[in-house]
Amino acid sequence: MTTPAVLGPTQPIEAPRIQAPATGLLSLARQPDMGDDRWMLGYQYRPEVPVGSARVRGSVSKTYSAPIGGTAAVSDRVWTIPVYLTVEDSEAAFSYEAVDLQNRVQRELEAYTSKLLAHEFWTGEIAKADGLPNRVLQSANTIDITGTYAPGAVAPQAAVAALMQALADHGMADGMIHCSRYVGLRMPDAWRNEQTLEDHGFLVVADSGYPGTGPTGTGGPNWAYATEIVNVRLGPIELVPMDLPQSIDRASNTVTYRAQRLGAVDFAGPVFAVQVTP
Repeated sequence: MTTPAVLGPTQPIEAPRIQAPATGLLSLARQPDMGDDRWMLGYQYRPEVPVGSARVRGSVSKTYSAPIGGTAAVSDRVWTIPVYLTVEDSEAAFSYEAVDLQNRVQRELEAYTSKLLAHEFWTGEIAKADGLPNRVLQSANTIDITGTYAPGAVAPQAAVAALMQALADHGMADGMIHCSRYVGLRMPDAWRNEQTLEDHGFLVVADSGYPGTGPTGTGGPNWAYATEIVNVRLGPIELVPMDLPQSIDRASNTVTYRAQRLGAVDFAGPVFAVQVTP
């Protein structure tokens, strides 16, 4: 093997700047007005759906129909405590460039925000470890619709149909289908998120942070979940530490900055899950 010719010593150049992905949970979730920052301390609200009772009444006889829409076993209030989404970046102190590293770690967090938030929303690792009330997909409270709406593991399109029917039967209107990229990329080509929501009342989110595991944490990566369209709340990016002296580790002669922001996901109504054929 010949040695490649070297024309001169290598020179440090600026790396291509990463961009936050235009797909995933953040691109499709609702983002409420963040003018009120009290949500950062934890928040609760009483959702408007699903309602306790919805039915039709005759205008003459006053006869009532049977209740329309079911009510799954969910709390009538949503309780959520934000979690920190964090990225750390280090470099040797002798090559440290202050502005570059600070800007770099902020861009990295922007690029990873959707993945970090989606992963926590699916698995609830922090929520479960810290005993938070946050609702997550991989949960004992998630309703496995196998045997009721699906005979077993079903094809992706059949899984969406079963999940949307389960939402409809429990009083929910528009829905959000959460699945791994592996499942999402096998959906019919004609399904586009905007058109699908307009025509059939659902969005398919195939975020890179979704591992695809089942409600018990196993059986992945071939599970899909359905919820109401979720809300995402994001706080401003903070640099920790804010000054150079605190960022230096003299034992390893490195400079480390951490970028962090608060993030939270909430939604009303039940969660349904079904396994998809591999």
